[in-house]
Amino acid sequence: FFALKKSFNMVNDNWFIYGNIFCNRNRLADDSTYHLYQVGEGIFTGSPDTTSAPSNNIYFYNNTIINVAGYSAAIKNKASNKTLVYNNLWYSCYVDPQATPLRGNIAFHGSIEEIIKTNYNTFIKTAIKTNVTQLGEADLVDEEGVDPFINWSNFDFRLNSPTDAGIPLGQNYDTDMFGKIRGADGLWDRGAIEF
Repeated sequence: FFALKKSFNMVNDNWFIYGNIFCNRNRLADDSTYHLYQVGEGIFTGSPDTTSAPSNNIYFYNNTIINVAGYSAAIKNKASNKTLVYNNLWYSCYVDPQATPLRGNIAFHGSIEEIIKTNYNTFIKTAIKTNVTQLGEADLVDEEGVDPFINWSNFDFRLNSPTDAGIPLGQNYDTDMFGKIRGADGLWDRGAIEF
C-alpha cells in the first residue's frame, strides 16, 4: 500500500492508519493473472539498511483489506519500533502463485519478536504467514468463511452482520466513515465500517 521510512534526518514517526478500505476490484477471485494486480509489500515500515533509522509508533486500526493479491498484503517492519495492528478485517487476499515462498501472503514480518503486535483481527479466505511475530489470542483465521460484505464488488463495503468482537480503542477511533459510533450496540466491530 505504502512505505514509511525514516532516512537520514527525516522523521517518519507516529502514523495512525485508521478506518481505511484497501480494495482491488479489478482482480476476480478465480483470476489466474494475480501478478497483473499486485501489491508489492503492503505496509512497509523502516529499513534494514544503514541509511534508514526506525520509524516509531505505527498504528494500523480498524481497516478493511479486500481482494488484494501480489507479493503481499502485509505489515512488514524491518527496523521499526512498535507497530500495533488491531481490529482489522482481511477478506479474500489470495496468494500469488508466482510469488516466492516468503511472499504472497498476509505477512507480519518483524525484525525481532514483539515489534509487531497483532490482535482482534479477522482473516477470511486469506493466507497467513509470520516470522517472529505471533498472532494475538483474539485474532481469527477463517479459511472457508463467507463474504462478510453487502456487495464489495460494487463498492458497498457495509457488513452483512456484526463481526467477532474487536477491542474498544477509545474516543479517537470510535466513529466510522459514515459517522456511526463504534460499540454503540455493545460490540466494537472489526474492519472500517461498523455494522
